[in-house]
Amino acid sequence: MDVVLGSLQDCSNCPSINLRLDLLEDLRLGTSLSQTLGFKFQIYSGLQTPETLCRLAGMLLSVGAVNMEALLPHLTPSLERIFENTKSHATATNEASRLFGVVSLSPGESATTKKDLTLRVPGNRISSQIDGILEALLWDRRWLLAEPMLSRLERAGSLPSINIAGCRAALLSMAHFTVGPLYSKLSPSLMCFAMRSSSEVSQRDVPGMDYAEISPQRLDGRDLSALPRLLEVLEPLCCHLHVGIASDTLLLTKLARVIRYLFKLKQMQLDAYGAAKRLLEYVVLPAVSNVTVNPGCVCEIWSAIKQLAYCERQSIYAAWRGRGIERGAIGSKHFAVAQAECKAGSDARRLLKRVANEKKNSKHVGRALAKIANSNPLVIFHIILSQVESYDNMIHPIIESLGFVTPLAMDVLSYVIPVHLADTSRQRLQDDGINIAHWFQHLAQFTGAFYRAFPQAELRALIDFLMLRLELGESLYLLVLNELLARMGGCEVLQDISDAQIGGLAGGETLRHEMLAFDKASKRAVFKLRDVLCTSSTAVPLLALIAQQRGYALFKGRVNHVKLLGQLFDRCQLVLVQLVSFLSGSGESRTSTSQQISYHGLLPSLSRLSALHIEPQIALHAARPLIAKAAAECRSSSTVDSTVEPCITSDSKETWRQWEPSSTTLRTSLPASDWNAMTSDLYLAFWSLSLYDIKLPKQEYDAQIALIRVKLSAAQRELLEPDKRKKETTRCVNIVNALVTELEVQKRHCKQVVGDLEAQRDRLLGAIVEDHRRSVSEALLQNCIMPRVTTTPEDALFCATFFQRLHALETPNFSSLQYYDRVVKDIFPVIYCATDQEARCLGIFLRATFEPLKRWRFDRRAYDSEAASKPGFSVAIGSTARCSYDQYCTVFLKWYDKITKIAIHCLSYYQDHGRACLLVLIKLVGVYPVRKRISVQLMDLLDIIRIQEDMKDIQAMAQRYHTLLQKCEFTLSEESSSNKRQASIKATRKPAELHAVR
Repeated sequence: MDVVLGSLQDCSNCPSINLRLDLLEDLRLGTSLSQTLGFKFQIYSGLQTPETLCRLAGMLLSVGAVNMEALLPHLTPSLERIFENTKSHATATNEASRLFGVVSLSPGESATTKKDLTLRVPGNRISSQIDGILEALLWDRRWLLAEPMLSRLERAGSLPSINIAGCRAALLSMAHFTVGPLYSKLSPSLMCFAMRSSSEVSQRDVPGMDYAEISPQRLDGRDLSALPRLLEVLEPLCCHLHVGIASDTLLLTKLARVIRYLFKLKQMQLDAYGAAKRLLEYVVLPAVSNVTVNPGCVCEIWSAIKQLAYCERQSIYAAWRGRGIERGAIGSKHFAVAQAECKAGSDARRLLKRVANEKKNSKHVGRALAKIANSNPLVIFHIILSQVESYDNMIHPIIESLGFVTPLAMDVLSYVIPVHLADTSRQRLQDDGINIAHWFQHLAQFTGAFYRAFPQAELRALIDFLMLRLELGESLYLLVLNELLARMGGCEVLQDISDAQIGGLAGGETLRHEMLAFDKASKRAVFKLRDVLCTSSTAVPLLALIAQQRGYALFKGRVNHVKLLGQLFDRCQLVLVQLVSFLSGSGESRTSTSQQISYHGLLPSLSRLSALHIEPQIALHAARPLIAKAAAECRSSSTVDSTVEPCITSDSKETWRQWEPSSTTLRTSLPASDWNAMTSDLYLAFWSLSLYDIKLPKQEYDAQIALIRVKLSAAQRELLEPDKRKKETTRCVNIVNALVTELEVQKRHCKQVVGDLEAQRDRLLGAIVEDHRRSVSEALLQNCIMPRVTTTPEDALFCATFFQRLHALETPNFSSLQYYDRVVKDIFPVIYCATDQEARCLGIFLRATFEPLKRWRFDRRAYDSEAASKPGFSVAIGSTARCSYDQYCTVFLKWYDKITKIAIHCLSYYQDHGRACLLVLIKLVGVYPVRKRISVQLMDLLDIIRIQEDMKDIQAMAQRYHTLLQKCEFTLSEESSSNKRQASIKATRKPAELHAVR
């Protein structure tokens, strides 16, 4: 028997091998043959086993002459010994991985020496006879015999594809052979030379596979029917290879192209689709972590992954990430993957130091980061975001460095950002419980800057993540949406606007851009954001979620500080304004391939918005662009020479008709309920118009044109280079021409809108019966001013300008005296419960309201021509008797005394009300105070606040207001003796003439 086995071993490749096998079968040796073969293996225990003996064992196993279970006890080392060796090798590798980037402080041992020592880990376990037999079976394509052995070894803890080079090479060859026939029809023609032809390999013993069935030209029905049998071999084969496939990038590329094809069979072959996802999740992506720099292979993998929906891609990335990355992956991932991640993390930290210190070298550092990110994007972007969360000055150089990463890495970053935003291990508020944590602010800023610079990255995942968080009532995530709309969508909103910039709010886009100094929006980023937001499944739900955040934070949120609640209110309002501004511009410019829906197709009716629990002022603010466009179309259709471009085509007239101000559908869905003291005409006129429609900022236009011309002269005089001088001159000339044209267009538009208001003057309040005329001012404040005045600075200025227009138009049944009186008594006390942004808006509104009041008080001629001549200053509505100048001075004094009383009370209790009061008073500098005595009282209270150290923010505002009062002190008036006596004696009876005003 030993002689027969010896002859078979010596001539395993001879032509007479089959005759000898027949002879062996005739001998009918039974179990003794397995024992004899096992004794031959035991001779080489501890020695190098001959390859011919392993091939002999594989051949005998193939013909069924021996049994693996009977042979296994004779093989060395045993499975237990193999498991112990593999475990020790994994432990040593993990320990070496933990020391990546660790600096040794031991004397005489440098960091480099320590790093070199940690890498001295044995790459292979001891030679195994089992592996030799397994290798022989694989090279002989005996998959049915090799697969059970591979599974048994893996269950015992051994990974032949990683530890043994011969087994790995045999597995890779087997994988090439299995995938080759299918890949030959899917690969580009230029890649055919890199494939092994079918004549060079044996085609026997892959179960169930008849490779003659698959046509080499194209895939037909026979190919699809053979596909499940191919996957029965390919999937377990690749799973046994696991990360060992990283050593053969050609096979990895082939597998990626096959997976891409399988994804396209989702509707036809569900089993193939699932197998492709499992291969991608368990084999391809883990192997990428061990692939050296190979962008071509990574791009092939991305071409397969991008066939999936973003939610499926995110789940695959989550599986790739596992329970941790870098050092957190040690023990939970394969030790080779953990080692690669630790090394990539160490290299990335070293490169990020150069990003921070060498901003001019961002391209070089970006290329180096991209090389690491090719294989381990999860690790690299985790480290990058951790650095950004700590240092916001790294945002810009890192964004510039990301221009070299692959599309796969860019898509992974779109997954990593929500993961970091959802991190529950850190608090999103600072220790004081009021302000947002710096790491969250920096991450939100990075998110906006990243998507502005790289709009091709996946955005839908982030939007859905934010909507889910808002649905759970986590209002702090509005900060991320704010950054997206501001940076990516170009919808920036100034929260603290200066007095010089307030006038520019009434102008067109060019004037606003020049005065507010906003960055120019990226068209690509705007188009991308519109494609995501301007859909029926996103726009209105997102609008409703944001609108409901204020109520949720107030009644259900876990907000422990009033200041934080005020910040949440302001941010909700800010994001609402940004979102409406962005969505309303969705139909203005659109790419030819965009699937976005125009704004009039997105926004439902007012009644539908009310059913979504959206407040009336928010619903009307959202509908204002549509109402304004519908009204503009009505004016343009009735005017031959119209300066307003028609916004409605013949195909959409029916859709726009519901938004016309005269539409019955619109009027019946208005949210206001008190129509006794107000008409729907006035209500619609107020809510459908904007500041651009009724105020012409001619002074601001002239000032800006003069400023640009000064810059033009300076450029022609100072710039010596012809190209720069020509470029700057052209820019300035274009801006001046645009401002001049814009001024003329707005002038005609304002004239037309004011003319329409004058034409319907009698319908605005003329239908109010006498019993309800005294309630007109209260109804206007309740339904018009209060809901809108705190929305934006532009709306605050509009409210004041609109009612000044009503006064100038001599609107019937509108008492200007009553209106100003209710403003002082009802609007100014709102500072007791106003947020910061609401206080700023109130200050803008009150300043614009008090400016004509102050001018009339100190200029009798202006009072007689602008106030006393109007019916709004009648002592009673409908009366011909006008309020005299002396009576007006008395009322003016009492109005300002009322303001002074409230201001002094708020400053006396500055811990609770001082912040909002100071924000309003700072806006009122120049119109209040007007008397030196009041200014002295206020400055005395400010001196007390300035020496306090418990609230630094209020102390700074008090210092600012104190300085402003000192600057305008010379403009204040001295009180007369009669005014002093009147201020010291409390009035007990009011003049009969002013009874109607009170």
